[in-house]
Amino acid sequence: MDSGNGHYPGGYDQYPGQSLFGRLVWGKDSHHLRRARHAHHPSCWQCHSLPFWLYTPLLVKAAFTMPYENHDQMQTILNVLVGSQAHGLATEESDRDFRRVYVMPTKQMFRLGFKYPATQWTKGEGDETAWEVGQFLMLATQCHPLALETLLAPIVTADQWGNHLRALFPAIWSPAQAFEAFTNYARNQRTKFLDKKDERPAKYAAAYIRVLDNLRELLETGTFTVQISSTALGATLLQIKNGEMGMGHVVDLGEDLLQQCRQHLRHCTHTPDHKLVQDFLTTLRKAFLL
Repeated sequence: MDSGNGHYPGGYDQYPGQSLFGRLVWGKDSHHLRRARHAHHPSCWQCHSLPFWLYTPLLVKAAFTMPYENHDQMQTILNVLVGSQAHGLATEESDRDFRRVYVMPTKQMFRLGFKYPATQWTKGEGDETAWEVGQFLMLATQCHPLALETLLAPIVTADQWGNHLRALFPAIWSPAQAFEAFTNYARNQRTKFLDKKDERPAKYAAAYIRVLDNLRELLETGTFTVQISSTALGATLLQIKNGEMGMGHVVDLGEDLLQQCRQHLRHCTHTPDHKLVQDFLTTLRKAFLL
């Protein structure tokens, strides 16, 4: 975590508890909070244990003295390499594909007629998908495979916010939602593979198997390997992508991986922390307010 730069000092664990109140007032005003605490309730830090006239001035002062930068433009906080180049399955014809997360100035959200920005797709020498951070976090907490992969993929650029965002990965994903989202995505890729969509069945076959193996590893270990060519399945995926494996064998492999995923789901005890994710987004929105 960042050691402190005015925006997000010290990371999540510097302050007592996880409440926004604790983060706002724990700092140069902490001696006032201690005095107020001892005067009213010597063992409790919660807001409701103090009379409102004691803690309200601290909240107001903290909110208006937090150091901000001037944010008038969209700011990219994370850009990563994805696709076959990141998976280690690229050929000479493969493009470089990217996914990007950006932040819009918070004040734009207060304007009349405001509409949340849609997902942006840009085609060029390499395709790029871009999300505003709020939309991205919504997809990520729903365990969309592309969003979760963005948090693990090779970094092209990342600022402090992008690094904090990636560090939230354990707090974001949940086993049941990941199983549903990844298997739905894999099923979609399987349909395209069997229908020979775009006359590129091998591409969709490889995606079908890769996503299921990502899910298997996630449920088993808590993360997954983006550069899948370096895993035990890497050589098999290269065969599939090169069209060297028959449809029946691909489907059988997919069914076997799906059964492994079901088994790992039954034993997966991972618990997300969406409050931590919400606290991050709240802090970010405040930092981009001015």
